[in-house]
Amino acid sequence: MVGSGISGAMAADLLSEAGHDVLVLDRRGPSRGSTPATTALVQYEIDVPLRELAGKIGSEKATRAWRRARLAVLNLKGRIEELGIACRMSPRQTLYLAGNQLSGSSLRAEADERAAAGLSVESSGMGRS
Repeated sequence: MVGSGISGAMAADLLSEAGHDVLVLDRRGPSRGSTPATTALVQYEIDVPLRELAGKIGSEKATRAWRRARLAVLNLKGRIEELGIACRMSPRQTLYLAGNQLSGSSLRAEADERAAAGLSVESSGMGRS
């Protein structure tokens, strides 16, 4: 196994659970890779808004990607609890603000798209623009 970041650690965990002997190697020391650069944030949302991703790969595939991202985080949370890892995991809600990537009306359309896809959305205080 190469890489001891979140992906490498999860792959190593799955392989060891399946009965394989696993050795994890990383060219950097502990906490020297991308984890500190991302503040060790694991999030439900992927980097591309659902509407934008749907425009690139289609609504069905985009919705599946978003659902899988949420499932991956929930599975990670369950595994952390199962192993009793004291990592001070702190679930938080996501807050989106209109800005450079999504304007007010685009943010409303994104929320509508997520709701239509069956993804949890709370849009209190969001007026129509």
